[in-house]
Amino acid sequence: MKAWIDLRSDTVTKPTDKMREAMANAVVGDDVYEDDPTVIELEKYAAEIIGKEAALFVPTGTFGNQLALFTHCNRGDEVILGEDCHIVAHEAGAPAVIAGVQLRTLETSLGKMDIEKVEKTIRVGIDIHWPTTRLICLENAYSNGTAVSAEYMAQIKQIADQHQIKIHLDGARIFNAAYSLGVDAKELTKYSDSVMFCLSKGLCAPIGSILAGSKEFIQQARKNRKLLGGGMRQVGILAAAGLIALKEVRLQLGNDHYNARNLASKLATLPSVVIQEDWNEINMVFCTIDSTIPANQIVEKLCKKGFKVNGPHDGYWRFVTHRSVSNANVNAFVEALTNILTNEEDIDPLFNSRHDSTIDLAISIAETNLENAINKLRAIPVDEEVPFKFKSNSQSTLNQINTVQEEVVVTNSDGFQPIPSVEKWHREHSLATASAPETAMVSEEPKRVLRYTRVHRNINM
Repeated sequence: MKAWIDLRSDTVTKPTDKMREAMANAVVGDDVYEDDPTVIELEKYAAEIIGKEAALFVPTGTFGNQLALFTHCNRGDEVILGEDCHIVAHEAGAPAVIAGVQLRTLETSLGKMDIEKVEKTIRVGIDIHWPTTRLICLENAYSNGTAVSAEYMAQIKQIADQHQIKIHLDGARIFNAAYSLGVDAKELTKYSDSVMFCLSKGLCAPIGSILAGSKEFIQQARKNRKLLGGGMRQVGILAAAGLIALKEVRLQLGNDHYNARNLASKLATLPSVVIQEDWNEINMVFCTIDSTIPANQIVEKLCKKGFKVNGPHDGYWRFVTHRSVSNANVNAFVEALTNILTNEEDIDPLFNSRHDSTIDLAISIAETNLENAINKLRAIPVDEEVPFKFKSNSQSTLNQINTVQEEVVVTNSDGFQPIPSVEKWHREHSLATASAPETAMVSEEPKRVLRYTRVHRNINM
């Protein structure tokens, strides 16, 4: 089996050898009867380290979050939460289906809703037209890679208490947030009435999450878990891995954060990469890549080199480090990405000119040779038709060539055509056609190399 380096998420972690051994030898019972000793031990330990009275083992993080909403709220109640949080963006509309609640979403900045807007959004008083504001949901660490401070959470808690509203914390990566902030996880969870955290992300357990809160809350959640089909029998086999996740792997998360910082610093040296510094507080690196290579091709080329990544979301790439990603893997990934963005082995073989008179105008990714390229253009005898090559990985470089658009035109069998926009021309001529003139760009798919036949014209610049 091929040894992949997988940077898509920390959900791809595999159970450790010790986990597999513990699972094979786990003492089990029937958890619906509450007599599985391994599950009981896991729930007791989880509640202790997270600072809650009781805890409940659930199959997934989404299950835990939705169980919390279902237990805290009545149908038709309103929940205040961030517009881009996991519950809103990545849980398949479950609040409407399971708890039957209305979500009141607010804009966020670095994982935080505006304090004043939160308070103004709470429905105060009685009006037959209004739903009841029942719950505020927070997320920490946030899905954009930021760790939310205890001070902010305390402010939200103060507002919630004033209005007798509960707080649920989606703490899928709560231990990453705690490590980033340099605090114990309990210093964050004490400002929530319930908290969910995952065992199956960076903690390496194969399955499972924990929902924790007061004894009364967990008692009702246990019944609701059964209603939702989450009552499991000899589940101590899975709980055994969860115990190792919390007792051992949790204490090693700092390695993932170190590797993420190392990855960010190395990627920042690439001219086409811009790191989103404010989003890189845990084991995630967010960045943009300014390249004329389509994102799906970058993903495919990395895959061929042994690296799995997701394409960009809303323009941002996310690379996630975890237990299975070493510092050496980080270095190898940066080298592979650098080669893809700059190496001429990725250039279409058809790029080589069919004309002896071709002048090579190779533009470096750093864009420092643009002036030299333009000077070469000007050296061509006026009105002499000369095909030439222009190479760049950077869209901004391609845009800069527009500064000479009046002296450089595309030619085909119909004559000269001005280039109103290199980017637009690239899009319009990116598909191969059987009748395409030899001097036009021919490509089965958009590429980072533009091949033109152009004419130099005398103009004052």
